[in-house]
Amino acid sequence: KERADVKGLPEGNWAEKISRDFVDLGIYRNKERYEKIQKGIEMHKKIQSGDLKDIPKKFLKIINPENFIKKEFEKEIVDGEGNIYRTDMLIHFKDNLWVVDFKFGERKKEDIEQIKNYIKLLKEIEKKKVEGFLLYFEREEAIRIND
Repeated sequence: KERADVKGLPEGNWAEKISRDFVDLGIYRNKERYEKIQKGIEMHKKIQSGDLKDIPKKFLKIINPENFIKKEFEKEIVDGEGNIYRTDMLIHFKDNLWVVDFKFGERKKEDIEQIKNYIKLLKEIEKKKVEGFLLYFEREEAIRIND
């Protein structure tokens, strides 16, 4: 294991932690999975561009709330071990922060764990109250998660 001895950085192979595979070829073998991914990509683009006409009405108060300061899309956060996580959407307010994750499949237990992890990391970074939202587009279901 080769690594420069840098004070304060965790041990480990940083190149391995920050590299990622950009293409999962398995998605092309499953037509239904591929179509859901494509639909998700299109919905992400619409939300980022401000085209909210196809967004379920019950999601609009979350995606486009009043009194927000700024929105960030595909924001990466790094934990103390160098692991990188990418949030779908961060909405900044004066005293708090919302982390929003878009889902296009069935509800899974891992979804809640994922958003709870984002909340934990963002609380450490931002020093603000952080709330999480899971938006399931196919079911038109919104779940609010507090730490």
